[in-house]
Amino acid sequence: MRPDQRHEGLREKRKRQLKSELSRQAIQQFIKKGFVETTIDEIVEPLGVSKRTLFRHFATKEDLLFAWYEELTTELIEALRARPKGEPPFESVCEALRTLLHFYDADAKWALAMVRLSKATPSLLGKSFEKRSIWERELTKVLRVRLAGGAGRALEARVVVAAALAAFTCGIDEWAESQGKANIRTCIDRAFSAVRQIA
Repeated sequence: MRPDQRHEGLREKRKRQLKSELSRQAIQQFIKKGFVETTIDEIVEPLGVSKRTLFRHFATKEDLLFAWYEELTTELIEALRARPKGEPPFESVCEALRTLLHFYDADAKWALAMVRLSKATPSLLGKSFEKRSIWERELTKVLRVRLAGGAGRALEARVVVAAALAAFTCGIDEWAESQGKANIRTCIDRAFSAVRQIA
């Protein structure tokens, strides 16, 4: 590796680290004080960076809350690609979405706070739908390849992904409404089963 490539690699690594730290600090403040009540100064000052630096990494305050969606998108795509070829499309998408539950297992309290926070204001709710639409688009691309067909299969792929994502969201909402006391996998499974029954 050339020195300039090594330098560029280190610079990119630092940028990713700073972006992660900014997001983590913001989320801590949002959970503690509330999204609207938290100021940008309260996010950047503990990290010793400027507002300008923050907005080089994040276009809006809302984006600070959803930075982790980028990592999850990659994880979801890989999980769907890894599903058995002969598996029914809906089941493949459901199983890919189930892989995300390890985040809830790791820190259920944090996950519950994040769900509540994402619904705290209209702007966050809108951003949540925007990010979820990215999941829908990217998972649909993968499923289209698995289905290998014409335009009709493209529509089928999109509908399957949309149905699975809607069910997954409903399952998470039910779990959150129980204050995290319900079994999250049971909530998700019930939501997926409801789609199967309708279909």
